[in-house]
Amino acid sequence: METTFTKNGTAFDSLEAMNVQIVASALNPTIQKLAKKLEGLPRMNQLYTIFKTAYDLAYFEGDNDTKNTVRDAVRLIQDKKANCVDYSVFIGAFLLLLDIPFKLRMVSESEPDKWTHVYVKTLDGITLDAVLGQDQNGGEFKSRQGRKPMFNTEVPFKYKYDLDL
Repeated sequence: METTFTKNGTAFDSLEAMNVQIVASALNPTIQKLAKKLEGLPRMNQLYTIFKTAYDLAYFEGDNDTKNTVRDAVRLIQDKKANCVDYSVFIGAFLLLLDIPFKLRMVSESEPDKWTHVYVKTLDGITLDAVLGQDQNGGEFKSRQGRKPMFNTEVPFKYKYDLDL
């Protein structure tokens, strides 16, 4: 399942579509089965495992220049490639299933009304951004080298918008 809209859509359009996909992904039996394996682990272990699973399953590949596509978490597993939206939906579905409160943080490098990146942050401040540490031009998807996971790392952006879920 996926939702596609033009890049002229608002941050709210993007967050709304992501929220729909997070809930739909949490209802998927494949995601439920994977999340079940994390039950009973210490919370920080759950968070690291979710982050590392997303990071290891898919390589960064940016979205089309004119359209944003919000895919469900199973597509990340199938396609083996993801952008910040895909990673956030995948991670968000697991957090929803494990009852870990979180927010989607949309950020911009330059303009307050044009977001350039989104990631997940738990309400107690743990950052789950699987895009960091990867070639932003998608080079690792081709070469599969040079990646380094950066768990609980946040890059400072000029503008930040939070939506708690």
